Amino acid sequence: KLKVTVAWTDRLPAWLPADGTATEALVLDLLNPAAPGSAPAELTSIVLRVGDRHGRDLAAGAALAVASARTGGQSWAAVQADPQDSTLTLTGPEPLVLPPGEATRLVLQVVPRAGATPDGLRLELRAADLVCTQPGSTTPVSVRAAAGQIFPVVTAAAGVAAGDLAGSYVNYPNPFAAGRGSTDFTFQLAGPATVSLRIWTPRGEVVVDLLRDDDRSAGLHQDVRWDGRNGRGHVVRNGVYLAELTVQYRDGNRERLLRKVAVVR
Repeated sequence: KLKVTVAWTDRLPAWLPADGTATEALVLDLLNPAAPGSAPAELTSIVLRVGDRHGRDLAAGAALAVASARTGGQSWAAVQADPQDSTLTLTGPEPLVLPPGEATRLVLQVVPRAGATPDGLRLELRAADLVCTQPGSTTPVSVRAAAGQIFPVVTAAAGVAAGDLAGSYVNYPNPFAAGRGSTDFTFQLAGPATVSLRIWTPRGEVVVDLLRDDDRSAGLHQDVRWDGRNGRGHVVRNGVYLAELTVQYRDGNRERLLRKVAVVR
């Protein structure tokens, strides 16, 4: 019996940009395990469900403005969401052919709706949300999770970053376990800039420089991580530290922000 198996990778970052940029959220690898020469299967549509970090359902169209799917570097489907939509359905102009014996990678991207501030946006897919059929018919093809994975697919929760530097400068998790875990910093730049990020003790002693006069482009950055070690590689003590972000824009404007970072052991 014709079937399709699905493996997935969660790519949803901790924060989504609020500037209309599409962000990779979920990668699906769809395999038609039939022997070569057998009939292909076709993916006709995908339903995306949206919830918050507590597992409560959200109106998908109120949280997301656009959802899209790409394969082989080309767009397969995209949908502009209505704020009243409870789900988002991606349907390509033509079904996506899944050849026998081959895996097809599909990359799902999302754009949050302007002004939306959900309490941790997450995406969900159930087996029935991936609609596969036999070519030229509406006969359904069974969709199953790949070995080691189970439906439903549920991503980690993402926040929606503010559009300005002050609102977007956060770190997560906070507090975090130094030496056993790490915390990631996020900040939104209005334009190209030189960025420094330094950790201080409350007494004004330098702990470590995470960035030092780093050239950064405009947009959302969330690739700066601190593992709770000082510049000599030693795990710091419990307590509250200060993370100083200094941004020197190429147009001459300068901003300096401080955040409290709590460390536990």
